[in-house]
Amino acid sequence: MSSQSSPEVHEKNHLSSKGNDIFTKEIESQNDDTQSSVPDFAVKRSLVIKKTEIMSAVYDKWYHHVILLFSAFVCGYAYGLECNIRYIYTGYATSSYAEHSLLSTVNVINAVVSAASQIIYSRLSDFFGRLTLFIIAIVLYVVGTIIQSQAYDVQRYAAGAIFYNAGYVGIILILLLILSDFSSLKWRLFYQFAPTWPFIINTWISGNVTSSANPLVHWSWDVGMWAFIFPLACIPMIGCMIHMQWKASKTPEWHALRSEKSFYQANGFYKTMTELFWKLDIIGTLLFTACLGCILVPLTLAGGTNSKWNNSRVIGPFVLGFVLIPILGVWEYKWARDPLIPYKLVRDRGVWAALGISFLIDFIFYMAADYLYTVMVVAVHESVKSATRISTLSSFVSTVASPFFALLMTRCTRLKPFIIFGCSLWMLSMGLLYNFRGGEQSHSGIIGALCV
Repeated sequence: MSSQSSPEVHEKNHLSSKGNDIFTKEIESQNDDTQSSVPDFAVKRSLVIKKTEIMSAVYDKWYHHVILLFSAFVCGYAYGLECNIRYIYTGYATSSYAEHSLLSTVNVINAVVSAASQIIYSRLSDFFGRLTLFIIAIVLYVVGTIIQSQAYDVQRYAAGAIFYNAGYVGIILILLLILSDFSSLKWRLFYQFAPTWPFIINTWISGNVTSSANPLVHWSWDVGMWAFIFPLACIPMIGCMIHMQWKASKTPEWHALRSEKSFYQANGFYKTMTELFWKLDIIGTLLFTACLGCILVPLTLAGGTNSKWNNSRVIGPFVLGFVLIPILGVWEYKWARDPLIPYKLVRDRGVWAALGISFLIDFIFYMAADYLYTVMVVAVHESVKSATRISTLSSFVSTVASPFFALLMTRCTRLKPFIIFGCSLWMLSMGLLYNFRGGEQSHSGIIGALCV
């Protein structure tokens, strides 16, 4: 995925008998404070986090973790396979509308929605809980998939992409949060790689699925079938979370938490919505989304065989996007209570360095990957099966290497050399892709570049 706003996660701990007494006293103390004064938003957040810690404490057996990882594997298998072939179906969908050049526009819309969704999910995860948001994300995913499968023009397909990506990003983000909650800091990377392991299988079967589904004729059904396949794949994870809550509900710590009022119970609907408005920074999120959309979408529409830079419908949104940048900055600095872009982080060079690396990785990758499948079929004369497999080869290689790298990270503490080494390999692979960009002789060169 792209740059993400990392939500607060907590390491797994065991509640000792002494800790239980302190925990119970703390709850009682908070209850006394609640009766005498209006609770703040942090109390509600603390309530959800404490419930998560209790669930983590009762799910401490090795076989519990195996079940959790297996459930994440099944969920990752479904969305990994779907992700491998969805962008191919998107190409066929835009071609059926006679607007294949708008493929990158749809992908930009996907990216903008993904960026905005990450902000919302990360800030709500400690308020509504993991399971609730996970189910909401699944519903959004299903709604978006159905809209896309029934779309008869690119505008409706792009509208479905908004719901689909809001759900898709939420599923991945909440799944990573769940795995983070039940892993120690040392093993967190290993746990978070579990949903990506199915790419080892998906790389080789996605081509068979794509070719047998005949997307040239049946792309609508090929998209729509995931509206019921994916929710079925999420049942093990949902069942696992429900089982955690059931086990945790039997503990005295959970019973102590039941006596604590939530923010909604103490303040009512209006104050809760007001608090969420400021906590989510709705104005800042809308400005951020509009700014990205107005700048990036015209860039994909204005080029092509006929330049459209003299068209006011392209220039207007593009200029508006840049106008919104200072407006967003002023709002975040002066009026936002919980800003998306805290001024303290803006001055941190380490934050800018990480953002720069993340931006360039995604920017360069999608410049090559957006039309890789089309290039493989048209310019290199690959079959549908072969082009699908080759276009997902980079995911296969990274997935094979990820468990070993995660185990290595449990023993290493210096990460900068790995970042520099990875960036060097990235430059090499982009050079190979540029050199082998057409002709049947480019087959092996493209495979080598994707492996690197």
